[in-house]
Amino acid sequence: MKWVNAVLGAVAAAELCWIALDARRPAGVHWLAMAALVALSAYLCVHLRASLIKARFFLLLACFAVIALACGVQWWAVLAMLAGGWLLSRVRAVGELAAVMLLFLGVLLWGPA
Repeated sequence: MKWVNAVLGAVAAAELCWIALDARRPAGVHWLAMAALVALSAYLCVHLRASLIKARFFLLLACFAVIALACGVQWWAVLAMLAGGWLLSRVRAVGELAAVMLLFLGVLLWGPA
């Protein structure tokens, strides 16, 4: 299962780098994508307290929501993707990484062309 975590984390990091480096995105989105990368790196820390383990996923959800709304994704689509991501995250850390990967992929697909 560790290789699954590595692949999902690498894809999510690549998506966040793409969002951060894309010149068509609004200016503040680049810094939010960098903050989301820092939050994503918390999955590499194995000695986090239980409260911080829960907080890292919700911090990534908050970054996703702000980035998606800033990129022009409709609010109802953001809510639907957040609900789907939260449901997918119930499968432990693998589900959380899969949810993060899919959420930021939605920003890439539905953001500005």
